[in-house]
Amino acid sequence: MLVEMIQDARRDKGLQVLIARSADFYGPNIRNTSMLNESIIMPLSQGKTANWLGKLDTRHSFTFTPDAAAATALLGNTPEAYGEVWHLPTAPEPWTAREWMERAARHFNVSPKAREMPRWMVKFMGNFIPILREMPEMMYQFENDYIFNSSKFNQKFDLRATPYEQGLEMVLKNDYS
Repeated sequence: MLVEMIQDARRDKGLQVLIARSADFYGPNIRNTSMLNESIIMPLSQGKTANWLGKLDTRHSFTFTPDAAAATALLGNTPEAYGEVWHLPTAPEPWTAREWMERAARHFNVSPKAREMPRWMVKFMGNFIPILREMPEMMYQFENDYIFNSSKFNQKFDLRATPYEQGLEMVLKNDYS
């Protein structure tokens, strides 16, 4: 496992390392690299049906990119952060995919039409869409609640995650106005 290799290098070779993890990203100016943007926000902005991997009513954490950037810079400039694994600030109490869709649809004044893509469909579509080939092994994040816990970071540093409502508002204002 990669984490073990990194920790071994730290121990055996004196490497100064830290590991910063995040949930899936969302944020302004990342249109083509955010699953949330690609599957929900963009289709609804065009009056189309949103597509969600897995179940619409499971909760799924997302990390706001400006928060991730600030936290990564903070970690890199904090000597005592090295040798640790950190979960970057991510808002607690994540929304369900349906809640993201309803809020985005309201902004675009469209119906929150949505389509669930179950595991079998994702696997089949992977034959035609390369990025979906690797998704069946990650489906546990979309078939069950996926709640990212950044409390260790929050306790150590005075940097809190942007609430989802505020983050979505910034994405919609910046990218869809």
